[in-house]
Amino acid sequence: MSSTTPVNSLARPSLSLEPDSPGQDLVVISRDLEGYRFLAQTVTAPVEVLLLSPAQDGIAAILQMLMALPSIRCLHLVTPVHGEGLQLGNVALRYDTLPNYAKTLCQWRSRLAPRAEIWIYNGEMARTEAGKLLIDVLHHLTGAAIAACTAFPNAGFAAGRWEFDCTTATLTPSLVLPLELVKQCVAANRNRGKESSFVKITDCSSDSDLTVI
Repeated sequence: MSSTTPVNSLARPSLSLEPDSPGQDLVVISRDLEGYRFLAQTVTAPVEVLLLSPAQDGIAAILQMLMALPSIRCLHLVTPVHGEGLQLGNVALRYDTLPNYAKTLCQWRSRLAPRAEIWIYNGEMARTEAGKLLIDVLHHLTGAAIAACTAFPNAGFAAGRWEFDCTTATLTPSLVLPLELVKQCVAANRNRGKESSFVKITDCSSDSDLTVI
C-alpha cells in the first residue's frame, strides 16, 4: 500500500479522469455521529448525501442508494470510530464478518464507476493488520481503490490533519467537506460513545437533497 499526502479537509479524490467520464460522488454519514445533520448540509453540490440510520443494515442501505443513482465514482464513508472495522448502521464490518456481506458488497461493484474510489473517515480503521486486511478484501470485492487512516487526525494542528496513509492506489484529494467539522463529529462519538443530542430527521430530501434510509 502507498502513502498519500496529508490533507486538511475532507477529500474527494481527483484522478486523471476523462472529462466525459461517468459517475458522481456519494457521501454516507452515520447518524450515530454528533452533529451529523449540520455536517451533511455542508456538502458541496452536486454531491449526493445518504444519512445512515443506526437501526438499519448499512451495507444494504448503501446498495439501495447506489441502485437509485447513476454510477458512483467516489464513495465517502463518514462513520464512528470502530477499531479495526467499519460501523455501517447496525453492521459491524470487520475482516472476520466479511463473508456475511460479501454478496452485497459485490453488488456495490456493479453500481460503481470504472476506477471508483472509497474514502473512509473513521480515523483509525487501518491501524491494525485486521483493518488492513479488511481494506484489501473490500478492494477485491468492490473493485474500488480505497483510502483509510492508521491514526486519528492530529489535534496539534488548528484544523487537525487527515493522513490517508493506507491506500490501495495513489489518490489526489480535492475539497468536499470541511475537515474540522468532520473531525469534531467523529471525535465526539469517539470520546462519548453513543451519546447524542441529535434532532431526529424524518425526511429532509425535499429541501436539502439529503436522503434518510
